[in-house]
Amino acid sequence: MIRDPSAAEIVAAVKEWLEQQAAHPSDRDKYFARVAENALAIVKREETLGASLATDEANAALCKDLRQGVLNEHTPGLIARLKEAILKQIAIDQPNYRSLPPPR
Repeated sequence: MIRDPSAAEIVAAVKEWLEQQAAHPSDRDKYFARVAENALAIVKREETLGASLATDEANAALCKDLRQGVLNEHTPGLIARLKEAILKQIAIDQPNYRSLPPPR
């Protein structure tokens, strides 16, 4: 699973950027302010929806088992598990992505 940047890294980057801004932002700064708003929205969704995702340890174990061939596309329930995890991650990262059904 894609786990970078972390919520803490996003908040730190936004905080640093906001601290550097002048009282009268340029058009470029206004654009980056919108980017910052989106980053903070991701963090908020991560806080509310992230608990439903597998832990980093579970993801690491799953990746290891896939790499070593312990699990494959024939493993019962694996594809459904991966699809569910992907949909949950998309709900956090790109909630307006409409090509996939919403997560359960």
